[in-house]
Amino acid sequence: MLIISSEISKPARYIGIETNSIVKNPKEVSIRFAICYPDIYEIGMSYYGYFLLYELANSIKDVWCERCFAPWYDMDQYLKNNDIPLFTLESKTPLNRMDIVGFSLTYELNITNVLNMLGLAHIPLLAQDRSNGPVIMGGGPLMLNPKPFEKFFDIIVIGEAEDTLVNLLNVYKGLKGSDKGTIIKEMAKLEGVYSPLIKKDMVKRIFIKDLDRSFHPIMPPVPVVGSIHNRLNIEVSRGCGNGCRFCLAGYGYRPYRERSFERVANIMDEGLRNTGYEEISLLSLSSGDYSALFQTISYIKSRYRGVSVSLPSLKIGSITENEIGIIGDIARTGFTFALESASADIRCRINKDIDVDLLFKQLSVLKEYGWRRLKLYLMIGFSWESQEDIESIREVIQIFSKSGMHINLAVSPFIPKPHTPFQWLPMDDEEAMRDKISKIKSALRKKDVKIKYRDIETSIIEAVISRGDERLWPLFEYIYTKGVKLEAWKEFFRPQMYREWFDINGIDLNSYLKGRGLDDMLPWRSEE
Repeated sequence: MLIISSEISKPARYIGIETNSIVKNPKEVSIRFAICYPDIYEIGMSYYGYFLLYELANSIKDVWCERCFAPWYDMDQYLKNNDIPLFTLESKTPLNRMDIVGFSLTYELNITNVLNMLGLAHIPLLAQDRSNGPVIMGGGPLMLNPKPFEKFFDIIVIGEAEDTLVNLLNVYKGLKGSDKGTIIKEMAKLEGVYSPLIKKDMVKRIFIKDLDRSFHPIMPPVPVVGSIHNRLNIEVSRGCGNGCRFCLAGYGYRPYRERSFERVANIMDEGLRNTGYEEISLLSLSSGDYSALFQTISYIKSRYRGVSVSLPSLKIGSITENEIGIIGDIARTGFTFALESASADIRCRINKDIDVDLLFKQLSVLKEYGWRRLKLYLMIGFSWESQEDIESIREVIQIFSKSGMHINLAVSPFIPKPHTPFQWLPMDDEEAMRDKISKIKSALRKKDVKIKYRDIETSIIEAVISRGDERLWPLFEYIYTKGVKLEAWKEFFRPQMYREWFDINGIDLNSYLKGRGLDDMLPWRSEE
C-alpha cells in the first residue's frame, strides 16, 4: 500500500481513483502497458490523444493499460528520498515491472521529463543499456523529428498511432517470453515504426484514412484534480486543408479528414452520459472548416440545454452570421482567431488566406450575440518582416478597440519547423525579436488590449530541439544530471544549462537556428 505524505501538494494526482479509470485483474491479462505523459497530471489529463490511446489499449481483452504522469517537484523528491520507483496510477506498479512503457510527446521542453521519469523508475536512460526490462516506446507530434532524442527509446512511432499501437501490442503478445531484442526487431518491421537500435533507411508517416471507422474515446477518466481543459473532447476533424506554410500540425497531420455528424453525435451522447461534463470542445485545427459544424451546434442546443461549446480554433470568415448566433446561445468562452500577421503581404507569403475586412464587419455581430472578448494570435520574426509590418499591428488593433471588444493579443516568435515549406528559413535574431516586441509594447501602450508575449529564450530552445539532429542526445543527458525537469513551467526552465552544454562541447547553438540550403541533408528527412 502506498502512503503519500501529507506534505505533498495535491496528493489526488497520484491515487488513480477517477471515474472511468480502468482496473483489471493482472492475472487475467498478458500485457501490462503503462502510457506516460511527460508533464504533470493537470496537463496530461487534458490531452485528447492520451485518452484515445488509454481507452483503445484497454479495449483489448488481454491488455491492461495504466496511466503515469510526471510528478510535481515535491512528489519527485519524496520518491527519491524513500527509494520508491515511479509507479502507475491504477495499480501502483513500478514502471520497471511493466511489459511496455510508452511516452506521448507533444512539446519540446518535456524531453527532460521523459529522462527524469525513467530515472525515477530505475530504468536505464539509453536504449543500448537496456537489455531487459520493459520496451520503451515513444510517439506523438514530436516524433516527426526524433533524431535529437531517439537514443532514449527502443521503439518510435511516426504519425497517427491508433492502428499501429494495436499491431505493436499484438506483436508483443505473440512474442512474450522471447528476449527483448527479438521483440524490438519484430516491432520495428511494422510500417511507421523504427528502432534506433536497428538501421532503417526510411520511415513512412502513418495516418488514419477513415475517421468514422477509427476509435474515439467515450469514457475518459474524469480528473479529480482540476485539469486545464475540464470538458468532453470530441475530435470532429483531423489535419487541415488551409496549408499555412509555417504550421507543422497542418503538414504533419495531412490529409484533411472529417467525422460525420452522425458519428460525432453518437460520441457526444455516450461521452456526456459517461462523464457528466457540461462543456464540449469540438477539436480541430480549424473548427470553422468542419462541414457539419452548424448541424452539430444545433444538435447540442436542442438536445443538451445548459451544455456549452468551446471551439479551439476558428478561421476568420469560416462561420456565417447565422452560425455566430447559434454559437452565441451556448458558448461564452470568447472567440479566438489566428491572424498571424497584421500585414496583408506577410499573410500572403505564409499562405494565411483570411479576409480581415470580413472579421472587422463581424465584430458588431459578435457583440450583438453576447461576445465581449476576442483573442488574436500574431507571429513575429518572418524573414521578410519590415518596420512597416510591425507598425501595422497598431492600426489593426485600433479597429478592434473601437468596436468595444476586449482584446487579448498573444505574440509569438516564428519558428521554422521541420516538414513545412519554411523548414529551410532561419529563425530571426534574438535581439531583433526583442526590439520588435519592444516596439509593439510601445505602439499599444494606450490601447485597450491585454498583451501576452511568448518568451523568446524559450522559443529559441524549442527551435533548437525541433530542428536538432543526433548530436544533441548528450545534451538531454547532461541537463538531466543537473536536475533539470518540469521545464514547461517557467519557474523550472533553465536555458543557461543548454547554453552551458553547447559551450562545453564547442558547438554553436545558433547553427541550429540558421537557414538551410535546399540541398542540405536535413535530420528529419528519414521521416516522410
